[in-house]
Amino acid sequence: MRPADPADRITWLPGDAAQCDLWFPPQKIPLGQDQASLMPVLVMTLAHSRFMAARMIPSRC
Repeated sequence: MRPADPADRITWLPGDAAQCDLWFPPQKIPLGQDQASLMPVLVMTLAHSRFMAARMIPSRC
């Protein structure tokens, strides 16, 4: 039997860690009225529950 991988034994308690990433989609998103824009997406993953959420960030730029 092989020993347990140390990376498999990491445990996270609720609220210990979250990872946030800012992602820029490769294509413009249609906004309506013949307009399209590149909107960044904020993605967050919680370490304990592995819950993921994403939100597009509209901008006036």
